Order: sequence, then structure tokens, then C-alpha cells
Amino acid sequence: MSGYSAVCSEKMCPQMDENVKKKLTRISNESDILGKMIELSGGMGCSGSTGPQPGLTESHTTTVKKSWANFVKKGDLTDLGMPMFIKLFEEAPEVKPLFKFADTSNSNENTKLRNHVKGVFEVVGIAVDTIDDLTKLNSIVVDLGSRHFHYGTRREHLPVVGKCLIHALSEGLGDEFTEDTKNAWLSFYNWLGGCFAKGVSTESRKK
Repeated sequence: MSGYSAVCSEKMCPQMDENVKKKLTRISNESDILGKMIELSGGMGCSGSTGPQPGLTESHTTTVKKSWANFVKKGDLTDLGMPMFIKLFEEAPEVKPLFKFADTSNSNENTKLRNHVKGVFEVVGIAVDTIDDLTKLNSIVVDLGSRHFHYGTRREHLPVVGKCLIHALSEGLGDEFTEDTKNAWLSFYNWLGGCFAKGVSTESRKK
């Protein structure tokens, strides 16, 4: 099973738009990164409701969308995302075994790493595009967390990945990455990370 069908069945994600399904399938086929989607933070969001989320305000969602739009204009998405993984492997070398292509000594020539980085940041873009209707993200992120328990991902990995993603956004946006922008992204990550962690925890209890 690959692409969209590998992460989100029609039964689990009936509300997902066709264009989102197609983009997820394309990204999966290009770089096999759906397995790392939104390993962002160790928060406790993910209520699954359509209403306001705890800690995630309308102002936050507006800021996330605006700052992401500015971020992707700064250059090639792969180059913009690379600082996340360089920092991740520096700060958490224990996660390297989860990435068979973890050599960042010559990141510009590491095609597998570059494809992975590109895919991860494209999926973040999908999350941003869907931020106004969080029910479209709920099932897919919980399901990813559940499946990735078997790939070695654990709840304790999430905060450091979030920290490194924040680092990449900060590097890309420069002075535009204000404290308000940081807080907005952290709130969004908290929701996403909560969904992912819920999936990991659910699967771990089956052991």
C-alpha cells in the first residue's frame, strides 16, 4: 500500500479534498516521507472537533498561514528545510538509526536526504493549507502516529523534532520570525503533535 491509501483510508478520512489526496500521493511516490509526517511536538492537542482548539487561536492560524507563505518564497523548499535535519542529527544523534540516509556531511549531494526534506516540508505545507478545517488532519495524523510506532518513533522524539523545525523556519524567515510567529507555530505544532502522540500511545498499548 502506498501514497494516500497507505496513510488514510476513505473510511478514516472521508472529508479530505481530492486535490489534497493527489498531492499526498505524489509526495509519497517521490520521497517516501509520509512516514515522518508532522513529528513536530509533544503537545496534547488533537481534539478532533471543528471548533476552536485549546491554545490555537484564529490569530495563530492567520499568522501560521502568512508566515508559511513568506517562508516558501525565500528559496528552494529543500534548501530551506535542510537546517531542520542538520540540527536534528546534531542535537539528537540517537534518532539517526531511524534515517538510513542520515549523513549530512555533504547534504547537497545526498539525494535521498534531499528528497526526504522536500517531502516533509511539502506535507507541512499541506497541514498549513488545511489549518482552517482541522478535522481533515485529525484521522490521518493519528494513523501516522500509530503506524510509526512500528518504525521506532516514540513520543519522546517529538519535542526535539519540533525544536529543529522551528529552527528551520527561523533560519528561513530571519527577522520576520517574530516571537508572535514562533508562538503561533508552537500552538499549531502542539495540536498536530498531540494527534501524532495519540496514535503512538494507542499502538504502544497493544504490545
